[in-house]
Amino acid sequence: MGTRVLEIVGASVFIGGIVGGSLFGHIADSFGRRLSLVIAFVLSSGGLAVAAQANAEYMLIIGHIITGLGIGGQITATIVLVQELSPRAMYGRMIAILEAFTGIGGLLGVLLAFAVAPQLEWRTTYLVTCGFVVYATVLHFTVPESPRWLDHVGRNYEALSIVEQIERSHRTQLPCDDIQSSDEMKTALVDDSDLESPDATSKITYPTKIASTLELWALWITATMSSYALGIYLPTLISLNGYSMFTSWTTIGLLNVAQTLGSLAAASVLDNYGRQQSLLVFTVLHSEIWENFAFVVGFIVLYRLLGLLALRFVNHQKK
Repeated sequence: MGTRVLEIVGASVFIGGIVGGSLFGHIADSFGRRLSLVIAFVLSSGGLAVAAQANAEYMLIIGHIITGLGIGGQITATIVLVQELSPRAMYGRMIAILEAFTGIGGLLGVLLAFAVAPQLEWRTTYLVTCGFVVYATVLHFTVPESPRWLDHVGRNYEALSIVEQIERSHRTQLPCDDIQSSDEMKTALVDDSDLESPDATSKITYPTKIASTLELWALWITATMSSYALGIYLPTLISLNGYSMFTSWTTIGLLNVAQTLGSLAAASVLDNYGRQQSLLVFTVLHSEIWENFAFVVGFIVLYRLLGLLALRFVNHQKK
């Protein structure tokens, strides 16, 4: 394959992820978080199977797009499910710990790439990875559905049963033994939120929602760009000067270790100091460090923009 085809193959996963995130968000809202996660898992494994059997370049690209669809769905459904199964006071901590496992998964990927893949051809490696589709069955029978979603669609008693199971498994005394009315169930299942109040909701105008959402999107896109710039673009740029970071498992492994440690650091402060303050501190620190070490003007602009977006978003939320 030529360089252009390899670039398209690499980008096709992200193209699928863009569509998959939005698509599986709707599936999760309509049919449940757990089912959405299982379908996404099967779809990503199916995409790897298509890529493994590809006998033409376009089939390889299609397989990677399908895999990207599933990965986008997995990320969406997993984050929502973990958040809705967590106590409100632990939202930030649990999501940060979830992100830490991304780094751990990256370390396992490094092990697979440098220890297993050289002994097998790439098609066999893809097919072996597809075998993990069996895990989707385990997910279906072991991971509980979101009680919040069940309550939202009117399946109140199923939601209450899951809450009781979680509390018993953690040896937590139930707030009440017998909840009969739907209103009482919702009080037990869904924490009070300022946004759930009609008075509070009426104060939020549509333009305000749009502006806040666009700012958050811009912040997230810029943060993601900076992450992939560190993990992919910068090593590629360095390799042009004669040192290939991708040929050494230690270099790639250290990047994943750094991601894991950063996520654990975030988990330790998010719920204690607040999401917005933590976002501002981590983002400004990130941009300042890279402004001192980056040797490409584009990196300096990118990380400075990231810091400014974080500052604007936090100030906007305080108004």
